[in-house]
Amino acid sequence: MIFLNNHNDKEIRDEINSMVGHPYSFLERLKMGGNGCSRLYVEEYSPKFSKHFGESQDRKTINIELREKGILVYINNKVNNYVWVIPYYRLNIYQTKHFSIYADGAFIKLKKDSVFPMNKKFVDRLMQLRSDYLEPVNAI
Repeated sequence: MIFLNNHNDKEIRDEINSMVGHPYSFLERLKMGGNGCSRLYVEEYSPKFSKHFGESQDRKTINIELREKGILVYINNKVNNYVWVIPYYRLNIYQTKHFSIYADGAFIKLKKDSVFPMNKKFVDRLMQLRSDYLEPVNAI
């Protein structure tokens, strides 16, 4: 689900928290070594995101935040900011020529340029959290 994230709307915040959990506390973030990545550059995206990224040819960027039950993908646009909420059970990640995030029939493919190696630790943590979250489901 994608939300317009320009204002601190309590209803949207509550909906996001119900889908992917509350933000980690300050102490939890310190123990984890952070819960977000540095800016990632978008190579390609599905048509579903055309209106969210806008028509400009500027470099398109996202940030990812980890939550207990999923991730938030922040889409940075000059006019509006959006957040793509993805619970772990809907999240698919592929690492090929691109680092790709898929959910609900939509995708964002990220460049593996000089910025991506700095996020390797973050991606490993994301994969581990996703695995830990889905493990009890797979054990049944």
